[in-house]
Amino acid sequence: MVNPIINLLVVIAATAVLMACGGSLGPDVDDLESELVANVLPPSWRIKSLTVSAEENVGSEVEPVIMSRLDLTLELQQDLYEPTSSSQPLESEGGRTARRIAGRAVIERVRSEGDEERVFGLARAVRRGQGWQVRFEPESTPWRNSGDPLAAFGNDYVIAGTEDEAALIAEVDAAWRAE
Repeated sequence: MVNPIINLLVVIAATAVLMACGGSLGPDVDDLESELVANVLPPSWRIKSLTVSAEENVGSEVEPVIMSRLDLTLELQQDLYEPTSSSQPLESEGGRTARRIAGRAVIERVRSEGDEERVFGLARAVRRGQGWQVRFEPESTPWRNSGDPLAAFGNDYVIAGTEDEAALIAEVDAAWRAE
């Protein structure tokens, strides 16, 4: 009866030692998250979850190069907007034809705060001194071409479909009629 109890205690102690060591070949999840936030993700996005689903040392014990398979869930922290397109009035803006009213860009919301995206990718970590130099290769980049926060438009915009847009149209129409 004593043997099974001792065996169980040995297994529990070994498990605790392994968990304390982290079991990770390369940088830990917190380090990967910090690198992603600092060097890859725009400020509009935050990492909701990050999992390392697999990792392998493709280097050597002396010169480790750790490849990690990442699974991230990202959450948008603010609404994102883009200039609207229209047949009238037109002005060229950055290679796009954007709608403007009385010199103000008409923009529309294209992504909402709280939207989530799942992203997969690889991290390649090379040992440098006491730390790791990490390079990321995401399989998709939902933050590219997904709009800009309102601050990117300055104060010279109106949001499509709002009362402000209707008031601006009425103001321009009244000025046109007055002429």
